[in-house]
Amino acid sequence: MKQRKKAPANEISPEDSFVQHFRLLFEESDRGCVILAVARLDEALEELHRNHIASVSSSSPKLVDSLFSAYAPLSTFAARIKIGRAYALIGKEAFDDFERMRELRNAAAHSSIEVSFNLPELRAQAIALQATKRNVKLIQVTDLTEEERRAVDSPDDSRETAKLYFLMAAMFLEIETIVVRTRLLEKQIQRLRSC
Repeated sequence: MKQRKKAPANEISPEDSFVQHFRLLFEESDRGCVILAVARLDEALEELHRNHIASVSSSSPKLVDSLFSAYAPLSTFAARIKIGRAYALIGKEAFDDFERMRELRNAAAHSSIEVSFNLPELRAQAIALQATKRNVKLIQVTDLTEEERRAVDSPDDSRETAKLYFLMAAMFLEIETIVVRTRLLEKQIQRLRSC
């Protein structure tokens, strides 16, 4: 296995920064953790759509921005998920996970009662996420703690495990969008070179 080059002590590598972001979310309340993790996924889907548009058209930035403004076709997380699936930017399994994330976010954002991974239904939704299972090879090279690996390998019925599993799934969903965005950027570069 290729050894990854460590960033100097005073720098944080992009990989470490990425994982650190999700570790910081663990320190949030369960409600805050869900809202913030899914907000990041919403932003990742927006970038995915922007990259897709740029790879297939020469639309003006103003037109593209208008697609994401209030009441526009790509203004909501739900729309970004559905249109992403319709254009095959996200696969069926990722679509299902994004929908579960959306449901979890809506429960966290729009409920006046406690939102906690102590609740059996919230735990069940978190453990139902499949992104970690789809990305098992990435897990092997990701710098996870022993506790994080246990949560991913064999989630139990605890609040902490469900929260860790939810965060790992969010992290791997974002990685999946980054992979697709990279392919779209390569396609865009090829299109520009052929002009």
